[in-house]
Amino acid sequence: MAHDVFIGYASAQQDIARQIADKCKASGVRCWMAPFSVRSAAVWTDAITEAITSSRLMLALISEGANKSLEMEREVSEAVKAGIPILPVRVENLLPSPRLRYWLGDNHWFDAFERPFAQRYNKLANTVKMLLSGERILRQTANTASSSAPSSRTARPGEAPATYDLQSLKVNLNQEAGPPPDRPGRYDVRMNSQRPGCLILLIDQSGSMNKRIAGTDIPKRQAVADAVNGLLYQAVIRATADEGVRHRFDIGVLGYGIGEEGVKSAFGKDLAPINEIAEIAKPPQRRVVYQPDGHGGVVEQAIELPIWFEPVASGQTLMYAAFQRALIAAKGWTRQHQDSFPPIVINITDGGFTEKDPTPLVFEIQELTTEGGNSLVFNCHISETDGAVVMYPGPSAAATFDKRMRQLYEMSSVLPELMSQRARQRGYNVEPGARGYVLHADAATLIEFLDIGGTRAMDL
Repeated sequence: MAHDVFIGYASAQQDIARQIADKCKASGVRCWMAPFSVRSAAVWTDAITEAITSSRLMLALISEGANKSLEMEREVSEAVKAGIPILPVRVENLLPSPRLRYWLGDNHWFDAFERPFAQRYNKLANTVKMLLSGERILRQTANTASSSAPSSRTARPGEAPATYDLQSLKVNLNQEAGPPPDRPGRYDVRMNSQRPGCLILLIDQSGSMNKRIAGTDIPKRQAVADAVNGLLYQAVIRATADEGVRHRFDIGVLGYGIGEEGVKSAFGKDLAPINEIAEIAKPPQRRVVYQPDGHGGVVEQAIELPIWFEPVASGQTLMYAAFQRALIAAKGWTRQHQDSFPPIVINITDGGFTEKDPTPLVFEIQELTTEGGNSLVFNCHISETDGAVVMYPGPSAAATFDKRMRQLYEMSSVLPELMSQRARQRGYNVEPGARGYVLHADAATLIEFLDIGGTRAMDL
């Protein structure tokens, strides 16, 4: 048998279906889903019918599109007629249509529409694996009920809890809230003009950025602008070949805290290809940047930098709005670049947010996946405090963080191994589980952080 599970879905849920298939594959479960599993030159309807009838289990993804899809109804009915067990999976918070319910009968379904999505899909993959292995699964009632939730009978006092096997498929797991679990990814996909990378910088431009940055007498806004312009310049150099600047990266630079909308793009759009970015640079200016000297100190270096990002600071710390824009940009990008390195989002700030909590948006960004792994979110907390830098903390170091520091730490992805190796080569003590976060960054550490997590990632 070429596969274990057939995934039926409406076309609008293709990204979700692929994520579920990837989670199942990581658990050792083979999935079939159109159009990716259809062999070339095969008759479409014959291929789907054969795939359904040769499966051990069907996952029927329930959504508004599925409720309206005659093709979905045909696939479910084909599974029923062939005696293939069906596990309905609600990827949107709605009931199956009456037509689908006719074929699904009284099967309980698996809810996978609440965030964090990756955690739901991981649980679904584990459930599928257990069902296929013949293990019996304890039915658990949800912590909360809703009018749209399926009814289920709990065990009476003294009665053994109900369990279900592959044929009954009455599965209703607890839906626990929380951040997505740590997930290893390959993170080794090379960035090139066929598979460009994606880097999104979120820059705090609130009024407090007018204060000086640790290690210098210059304001944070200027140090950050110099670091960002330096990163963009290095990206242009890395993308340049004999024929000119190639489309190796898509980059976004979003300043938050100023303007009518609270978020402003440096390029007029939230993501721009590096070859376009190269053409809109302002003439170079002589700038003094602060680089680590490799011995715990800082060395000043005067360079000519092209200018894309201006040192402006005014207003509030509108971090939620910035991550909202980053989520939209990263989601659209991942749909079109599934074979690329995943997006990297780097947030540079000197404090906590002033309005809504952006944490749910960060978790949703981290759930976006490509062939290389899950999207990465790193946070750089710059400071006026000299000599207090904490670079790439792990769980033991984070245990002492207060509320604001802890939140930025929790909003940061675990460092992929390749980045951990680069950090160790620079002399940093990177413990297992270390996150892409720096606390009390000075001017030199800011550049180092952007180099390891952003610029050097482009060398893959």
